[in-house]
Amino acid sequence: MINSESYLMAEEALVEFVQKMNFDGDVPDIDTETKMFSWISTNLTRTDFSDFSEAQTEWENVKDLGLISFEENIGFYEAITGREEELENLYVINVPISVGTTSNEDCLNSFNSCVDYFVGLHAYNMGLLADDYNNHNISSQTFTQRQASAQVVYLGNLQGCADSFNNCNQ
Repeated sequence: MINSESYLMAEEALVEFVQKMNFDGDVPDIDTETKMFSWISTNLTRTDFSDFSEAQTEWENVKDLGLISFEENIGFYEAITGREEELENLYVINVPISVGTTSNEDCLNSFNSCVDYFVGLHAYNMGLLADDYNNHNISSQTFTQRQASAQVVYLGNLQGCADSFNNCNQ
């Protein structure tokens, strides 16, 4: 799945959206779609979106591409039910954030612990989301909307780990 064109396109759109947000606040401020758009509206001048409509359009594109990836890789989501540890290992291999080198072992250990925590939390949440879909509790559209929102939170948390590392290293 992680090498499929549809997944790579969906991830690229998501990462670009998050980068345009320029979010540096508290992740609970954006942990739902409604809160995220409220934050974008309030902080539009801090973002790289030309206007609120552009943010909405790009978010719809993120969800549309996520749905395509989901539908093309449905077997992956069916297979991860009850396998959160394996999913966590997959996320560890593909952490989308990195930091520079340091001789300060405490900073590095703190960063690694932070990343490990949020990788585990994200894997657990994605496992629950897949379970909801596989148990027919939610539609594929609801799955991809919740997955996209969860990924924004995940990326925000990982950025927080990197920011803490950089502050520690100064």
